Amino acid sequence: MAHYFGMMIGLYALTSWAPQLVKSLSSLYSNSMVGFLLAIPHLIALAAMILVSRSGRGKDSRASGVASWAREIATQLNVSLGTLYNRLR
Repeated sequence: MAHYFGMMIGLYALTSWAPQLVKSLSSLYSNSMVGFLLAIPHLIALAAMILVSRSGRGKDSRASGVASWAREIATQLNVSLGTLYNRLR
């Protein structure tokens, strides 16, 4: 239950406050630039997810917890890209 609570708080902070914080860094950033800047960590997470999935091949990846981390990263990436898409529309 605590894991779920922490994940939801993180997603709320990411989708609600991060764009405002990045926008406050410079008035020269357009909304599109803010969206692209906020997508960078998620693209890094995507690369990490691919690397972790490749390292788990041939092993019992569920026993090591890799599957749960990959699922969490995929969820966060999905939410962030959906938020970015909605902001750019």
